Amino acid sequence: MKFKAGILPFVIAISMIVALICSAFFLVVYYSNIRTVQYKRDLNVINNLNSLENLVLSEGGLYSYDITSNFDLWGRGSDSVSVLRERWGGFELFKLCAYTNSSITRSSLLVANKTTVYNGKALFVSNRSGQSLSLVGNTEVIGDVLIPRQGLVSGFINGRSFIGNTFVKGNIDYSNGTIPTVSQEVVDYFKRLRLISTDVEIINYNQINTRSISNPFIGKTEYYYSMDPIVIDKKIMGNIIIISDSEIILTSYANTDNVIFVAPQIRVKSNFRGNFQAFSTHQIIIENDVILDYPTLLFCNAIEGSQVRIGYNTVLKGGIYQQDFMGEQNDVSASIIIDQATIMGQVLTSGSAEVYGNIYGQLICEKVVYKDSNEKFYENYLVDCEINRTLLSDDFLFPIVLMDQSKDTQLLRRVF
Repeated sequence: MKFKAGILPFVIAISMIVALICSAFFLVVYYSNIRTVQYKRDLNVINNLNSLENLVLSEGGLYSYDITSNFDLWGRGSDSVSVLRERWGGFELFKLCAYTNSSITRSSLLVANKTTVYNGKALFVSNRSGQSLSLVGNTEVIGDVLIPRQGLVSGFINGRSFIGNTFVKGNIDYSNGTIPTVSQEVVDYFKRLRLISTDVEIINYNQINTRSISNPFIGKTEYYYSMDPIVIDKKIMGNIIIISDSEIILTSYANTDNVIFVAPQIRVKSNFRGNFQAFSTHQIIIENDVILDYPTLLFCNAIEGSQVRIGYNTVLKGGIYQQDFMGEQNDVSASIIIDQATIMGQVLTSGSAEVYGNIYGQLICEKVVYKDSNEKFYENYLVDCEINRTLLSDDFLFPIVLMDQSKDTQLLRRVF
């Protein structure tokens, strides 16, 4: 069969079009297969990361601090993972990574404890004072308690006595001579925060002009420092430690999340809202009408005259810890003052606690003190306050800071 010469170009064109279509089809199939393989690899890496998270939540204590552990998750040679365990204030931080040659995924977990010392107890007052615990006015203690062996009595101040029907709505037992102590890990951490390593880059905070600062937890910690007072009036989030040799002041314009502050004195101004961890050697003052969101932790060294004061109408969700973090002394003249504020969590001091507000959780102290309008002090008196263990949420997690604290770690939050 003969074709006209004019048809040939059309045949060639159609052949080229068919060839291009076939080539395109094969390319689509090829790259689709590549994407499918990569998707499976990515999915495998994600699944490995999820399995790694479950592993460290159940066996996190097996990993040494500040040392990256690299291993094959399933022993097949294709499931590489790494774990870095660090301390982040009162919590533990796990930086996790799962990877292959072509895929990598990371996560950072803050871990806390489900239980604490004297778990379930509302109140522990040391037996060392040798005085009974006196209740006055509309005081309510709800939950089991450990008190001095001299027992509970109705106190009498300025013509007022206890007006309740029962001293304690819970079981009553007697305390031993001392309160729990912080772990050596926390003592060492507190010391390291005050002595910045020469190996880290230090940024002068007072030279920062940006309106916000953030740093992801998957990377290295950023350190900001000043010898002078530091005023916080911006948004600060993430893997950041701010240190002053003088004082840190958080204004109502500040917005903080997961940040650590370190200074001899730390003050939070009225109307501030946020969460953070504070480490102070002398004094922490929280002014009136402040909301400190969960999980805020305040740590203050217990030396002569050191003080933590929580102002009127302030709410703190987390914990307050005042002990000998420097390993130097443990002076019972230190004090925590809760001035018609509400604490949802745990309060612990090796000194005295003045409670004029509410603690929904647990109070552990050497002694409780009340000061009347004439500046007269009454030792081991609780007046017109509420300590209620039953109002602490079942989801509340405690920091990992105390000796003899059973390990029942759970995920506090994912941090980015």
